[in-house]
Amino acid sequence: MKKPLLLCSVLALLLFACKKGSKDTPPPTDEKKYAVTFNVSDFSQDYGPLESAKQKKGLKLNADSSSTERLVYQLFKEGGTGFIAYKNLLRGDAGFGTFSEQLTPGNYIAAFVGSSKYLQNSGDKKTFTYLGPWGEIFTKRVSFTVSSAPVNTSVQLDRVNNQLVLNIEDAIPADVKKIEFSYTDNFALNVTASGNGFTNANTRTVTVYVTSAEVGKTNYKIAVNTCYNAASTVTIRYFKNDPNVPYGIKTVPNVIRKTNYRTTVSGKLFTPGNAGFTVDLDDTWDEPVNGEF
Repeated sequence: MKKPLLLCSVLALLLFACKKGSKDTPPPTDEKKYAVTFNVSDFSQDYGPLESAKQKKGLKLNADSSSTERLVYQLFKEGGTGFIAYKNLLRGDAGFGTFSEQLTPGNYIAAFVGSSKYLQNSGDKKTFTYLGPWGEIFTKRVSFTVSSAPVNTSVQLDRVNNQLVLNIEDAIPADVKKIEFSYTDNFALNVTASGNGFTNANTRTVTVYVTSAEVGKTNYKIAVNTCYNAASTVTIRYFKNDPNVPYGIKTVPNVIRKTNYRTTVSGKLFTPGNAGFTVDLDDTWDEPVNGEF
């Protein structure tokens, strides 16, 4: 009776050893890294009427003619909450317009932001917030897969701002000291692994102090870039001797703004009476759609 019992004990020990060995041996994985390169360059820039629809979302990044001063790049693992890489390059920095990584196989998301002005970020390395006032803002998100070969991709950024122009048709009087132009704008752009979005809508006011050279000018223009894409009220104030109390106020409701459009608000600010302002919505800085409010 002892021999069969001993044999069963030996077999049980061997079976346990086999199971333990198989648990301790990890399955083979492919840890090889592959080169991934994004080329963000050679786009056309527009700041005025466009010659073709093909140009409407381009941003020129070559050193001679671009107004782009900063490019921000973020790399996320798809489905993840954190970031893998973050680069913030100024014009003149080595590699401006080109971003390279060595990545293991998997699915990733790359996010890009370009701007003609300084961009602040929250610095928490999870959510990146860009605070206005805005210059030209261009973004792009690219989902890609690394399998068993290098990846080389050209990226064209899309403009996400619009432009709002105030055109004061009547002559600026000699006793006007300053003009205030107030409008609704989003104050932040959040870029995360799950997506991009503008937030923190509030009133932004641009103040222009009138110089002696500007007195008497007609069709005086104030242009701002905004990132608010809806109808809102625009308020224009002008001041004379008292810098804190407006001498006159004009309010224009339902001023429509859309991404990549220029909206022009035109009218007489200083002329007595109730003459209204007109609103011109310019499709991609090109074909206008007129409306009077």
